[in-house]
Amino acid sequence: MLARIYIALGEYDEALRWLEIAYAAKDPWLIALKQDQYFQPLHNEPDFQKLLEKLNFPEKGT
Repeated sequence: MLARIYIALGEYDEALRWLEIAYAAKDPWLIALKQDQYFQPLHNEPDFQKLLEKLNFPEKGT
């Protein structure tokens, strides 16, 4: 995923843009988004949280 490259470069806005593109394309790799450690730097970003909400992941413990 291109988003991983942009995270490595510290370009979080661009990484989030590519994640939105992946979401629009229904990329199956997004299933691992919440647990994938590559995306840890984005976890506090509001746009990342919005994307997780759109993906409708279950809450922890449920």
